[in-house]
Amino acid sequence: MPAPAPRSRLTKRRILWSAAAVIGLLLAWQVYDILTGKPEPKVDYATPFYELCASAQPEGENAWPLLVEVLERVAVATSQLAQNPEATQDYWYGHTTPGDFDDILYLPRSSPRLRAHKRTIEALSTDGTFDLITQAAAMPRCVRPRVGGTPFHEMHFKEVLPRFSQMRTLTRLQVARLHLAADGRKWQECRDIVDESLSIFRQWSFHPTLLDQLVAASCMEAVLAELRTIVNERSLDERSSRALLDAIDRHSDLPSVEFTMEGEQLLFLDKIQHEYTASGRLPLSSFNRYTTPATMPGTPPPPRSAKATLAGVAALVIPGRGAAERLSAEFTEDLARIAGETDQARRDEIDDYWDDRLPMHQVVLRDSIFRPSLMVGSLSSIHHSIAATRLMLGLEIFIKRHGRAPESLDDLVPDCLPEIPVDPLNGKGWGYRLRGPSASIADYDLWSFGRDGEDNNCYEGDGTVSLRHAPGTDIWINKPRHIPEGLVW
Repeated sequence: MPAPAPRSRLTKRRILWSAAAVIGLLLAWQVYDILTGKPEPKVDYATPFYELCASAQPEGENAWPLLVEVLERVAVATSQLAQNPEATQDYWYGHTTPGDFDDILYLPRSSPRLRAHKRTIEALSTDGTFDLITQAAAMPRCVRPRVGGTPFHEMHFKEVLPRFSQMRTLTRLQVARLHLAADGRKWQECRDIVDESLSIFRQWSFHPTLLDQLVAASCMEAVLAELRTIVNERSLDERSSRALLDAIDRHSDLPSVEFTMEGEQLLFLDKIQHEYTASGRLPLSSFNRYTTPATMPGTPPPPRSAKATLAGVAALVIPGRGAAERLSAEFTEDLARIAGETDQARRDEIDDYWDDRLPMHQVVLRDSIFRPSLMVGSLSSIHHSIAATRLMLGLEIFIKRHGRAPESLDDLVPDCLPEIPVDPLNGKGWGYRLRGPSASIADYDLWSFGRDGEDNNCYEGDGTVSLRHAPGTDIWINKPRHIPEGLVW
C-alpha cells in the first residue's frame, strides 16, 4: 500500500502569520529608527550653493533688490488688471483670460478692451517701474540673498517659486511693451526693451538650478518670438536691425549646463540627507508621499500601482542614502555630458537609459529629478531661438541693402552675418526659399528641420509650432502671428 502524500505545511494561516511577522519586524525596525533619533544634517550644502551663484557673476552692484521691487509692482498691477471687467477677454469656447498683457498682441489698436491695458502700462511708466527695469538691467550681477532655515532645499524653493510666476508676468509686460513700440515704429525703444529684457533674464539664468534656467530660457524665448513676429510684420531699417542683432549677441552667452547641474547636485544632496534616517532608509512617513501619484486639488488620487507599492516598501527596508548620493552625482554628470546631443534617436533613449540604471527603491530620486530628455530639449530650445532670430535680422539687413531677399542664406555672409549658425535642435542647417519666381520678391520662408533633422519642406503637421514636435514636421520660423480662435474684439 503506497504511503500517503505528506500534507503541505504551507497553510493560509501560516502565510498570514508570516506576513504579520514581517510587517511587525518592519515596524519595529522603523520604531527603532524613530527612538534613536534622526540627527541633524552635518553637511552645509547651502554655503557652496550660494557661493556658486555669486562666483559665476562679475563683481559690482547687485540688481536683486531692484528686480524684486519690479516683480512685485508688476504683479500688483496685473492683479488689478485681472479684476477689471473692461480688460477681461472672453473666448467662444468658454475660456476666460485674466486680462493679462497677452491680449495686446492680438487685439486691434481700436479695440476698447485695450484701454485698461494701456492705462496699466502708463501707470507703471509714471510710477518709475520702467526706470527700475533699466537700472536693474544695467547692473552687472543679480544674486539672491541666502535663505535661512532647514531643510535648505525646501526653504530655497519656498522662497523662489512665487518669483517664477512673477517673472513670467514681467515677461508678458515686456512683450506687450515691445509690441506697442513696434506699432509706433519706435525702433530705439524696441531695442532698449529687448536689450533690458534679455539682460534681466540672462542674469536670472545664473542662479544654478534647472528651474531657474528653464524659466529664464522661456522668458527669453517669449521676447525673441515677438521680435521675430515684428520683423515679419514690419519693415525695419538697417540701423535698427543691427542694433537689435548687437543686443542679442551681448546676452547670448548663457551659463553652461555643467554650472547648472553643479547647483542641482547640491540641492539633491541636501534633500537626500534630510529624507533618509540615520540607518540610511526612508521613514514610514515617506511611504505615501513617494508612492501616491500627484493629482490636482479636489480630484481623487488614482489607485497606487503594484510597482509603486513594491518600490515604496523596498525603500523602507533597503538602505539607500549612500547609493542615492552616488546615483544623483552620476545623473548630473550624465545630463551635462549629453546636453549637447543633437541626434533624435539618442535623445529618445535618454529617459530609458536613466530608468534602467536607477534601482526601483530609489523613490526619492525618481520623485525629485527632471526627465533627462525634457531637460536636454529645453536647454537647446533657447539657443535655437537665438539663432533663428539672428538669421531673420540678418535677412532684414540684406533686404534693406539690396531691395530684395537673398537667393541663399550663404549670401548673408560676411556683410550681414559673420556666419550662418547651425540649428541647435539638430546640428544642421536651415530651410530657406523665396516665395516668388525670382529674387526680386522680398518674401521668403525660413524653417528649421526640427529635432529629427529631416527637411520636410516647411511642413508643420497640424500647424502647431512646438520645439518638441513629432518627427516628420518642421518649424516655420517666420510664420505669421497666430490669432487665437474665438477671440472677441
